[in-house]
Amino acid sequence: MILLLTVGLFNLVVRTVRLKMAGESPAVVFIRFRINLGQLILLALEILIVSDILHSIAHRTLEDLIVLGAIVVIRILLAYFLDRELSRLDARISTIASLRE
Repeated sequence: MILLLTVGLFNLVVRTVRLKMAGESPAVVFIRFRINLGQLILLALEILIVSDILHSIAHRTLEDLIVLGAIVVIRILLAYFLDRELSRLDARISTIASLRE
């Protein structure tokens, strides 16, 4: 998990630098950075959900299943709202691009 986040953050920084060097406006660079970071966080949340499910399969107690259910619901809600925010930011980039033309 730490390796995934480290590689993802490195990739994120490289993409951001490339956008800046390509002459993109600071607003577009910042929004793209937020979108890419959000996608990385979503991937990490999905991996954590799978990890918790696999853990609950190995250790089946009612208390563990209740805790797992609560954790999964919270992470799904986080992922849902983060995805909505990313969609909003993507639409914002489209608006900025159409204004530039």
